[in-house]
Amino acid sequence: MSKTSQQGALHPDIFTDFHALQSIKEKEEAEKRGLDVETSALSYLSKTKGWAVLKEFIDNLIKDLDNMVTASMQQGMGFEEIGKRSLLSTLTKEALLKVINKVLDAREAADNVEK
Repeated sequence: MSKTSQQGALHPDIFTDFHALQSIKEKEEAEKRGLDVETSALSYLSKTKGWAVLKEFIDNLIKDLDNMVTASMQQGMGFEEIGKRSLLSTLTKEALLKVINKVLDAREAADNVEK
């Protein structure tokens, strides 16, 4: 076997370099606006159709969690099972709402900086 066949295929570094350049550009843009990179990225995300779709999906999940607890009561489940489902529902909704609030807070922070 030749030496090149033992080493495997050659891979260009251009994609790694492009990613590094993109990260530097994002950081510079965020700093120009007086924001950190995460806040800038989340603010941008909040203005996209993707965020609208994700937020609607999260809102539907929250409604489903509420319906799960209501259905448990309607089915006559015991207090312990209803309590478990209620606790699970509450904790899950809090986690989902944290995602929404994180993005909306970033948007508000970016909007305040731009004023």
